[in-house]
Amino acid sequence: MVEFKLPQKYVPSIQVLRAIAAWSVVLCHYNQVFFDWDMSGSFLGLKFAYLSKNYGPLGVDIFFVISGFIIFLSGEKAKSAKQFFLNRATRIIPPYWFFTFVLLALVTFFPEANKTEIYWTGESILKSLFFVPHENPSPDLGRFPFLTVGWTLNYEVMFYLSCSVLLVIFRKWWFIPMLALLMFGKTLWLVDVFAYFFHSYYIREFGWGMLIALAYRKGLIPDNNFIGLAVLALSVYLFYLGGAREYTVPAVGFLVLAGLCFKDNLFANPFSQFLQHLGNVSYSTYLAHGAVSFSVCLSIYGKHSVYPNEFLLLSTYILLTYACSYFGNRYIEDNSFNRWVRNL
Repeated sequence: MVEFKLPQKYVPSIQVLRAIAAWSVVLCHYNQVFFDWDMSGSFLGLKFAYLSKNYGPLGVDIFFVISGFIIFLSGEKAKSAKQFFLNRATRIIPPYWFFTFVLLALVTFFPEANKTEIYWTGESILKSLFFVPHENPSPDLGRFPFLTVGWTLNYEVMFYLSCSVLLVIFRKWWFIPMLALLMFGKTLWLVDVFAYFFHSYYIREFGWGMLIALAYRKGLIPDNNFIGLAVLALSVYLFYLGGAREYTVPAVGFLVLAGLCFKDNLFANPFSQFLQHLGNVSYSTYLAHGAVSFSVCLSIYGKHSVYPNEFLLLSTYILLTYACSYFGNRYIEDNSFNRWVRNL
């Protein structure tokens, strides 16, 4: 007889997936920033180059599904739309602003750290800080904020705002119109304003996360390792079929669902607990590697097709990213002021 998961406050598999997502992006950007996607001279080899380039970006997709999962549960618990939005804002804004200003200081006062040619204006900084999509002043970069990894936060904040508005209008039934917009935005959203959000395939990943959370909340997720393995195999097969592109949304959705199906005792070993710790600090990991690790490592080691001692470069990149992640989580994400605001 199959047992089903009982909803709980802390979900270890979600934290493990957050760690995998964050470090997939970190290693993908290692390939991009330091090698321009050509790692033929790297000691890590061409297999790592292929995996980091083609599968590393999927970390963002995993984050979006997990975000939909967490936001549904947060919206269900929130006593008001104001409390919901304040809760999300105090979690996402302080670290983002902090690492944005760290990057601004690095490229302003240490020009040798600006080997990636990051340009900015007062207007671009303000738009970046307030999550307004805009054309980056750096050449050929496109619609990215000053801290480029923050492009995902433009989607996250729009998601939070939409949920807050629907919480005001529909109260406890807010998730029904939200799910409709997320899953069928191209059809339902007929105006140009905010079309970048409602017409994007990324928001379907929020929708998958919400659907999984709804099933989790209703006690419909099997608590069975064999079912978890079967769902994981389906996810891997979809990735294989689509080359990590065509079937990305369902593949990532099934990956998160598989993690939830596994029994919690599977995550009680030291390695899993280490991954859960990395998951706890993963938001700062995502921001810090883009704000600090690139600039510092480029200023120390330069940019080459082959590095005299790449092991030192990789070690510095990883250790610096982790150190900033720990600091950001401990002192910026979860400080007493933020907790005070969330408890108001």
